[in-house]
Amino acid sequence: MNIKSAKELVAAATAEVEKLSNSPTHVKPLSSGKRRVLYCASGNRSALATKTFKSIGIANVSHVAGGFPATQKGGGETESAAWVGS
Repeated sequence: MNIKSAKELVAAATAEVEKLSNSPTHVKPLSSGKRRVLYCASGNRSALATKTFKSIGIANVSHVAGGFPATQKGGGETESAAWVGS
């Protein structure tokens, strides 16, 4: 697969997700009707993920525009975690 743009990447990823969601072995834990709010560092990946979820029929999903920093700047509740790693 030769992907030349972000638009082509989204189309390819969406096609793969649709294949998986139509599989008879697919379990639909995200289709429960619960509201999902996605976030990432900048808001770009969560926006893309939100668009992808909606394209496969998971409608009750949104994302935090501006990402995690926007949550902090807006006074949203956050907590710090100590990183454990090698």
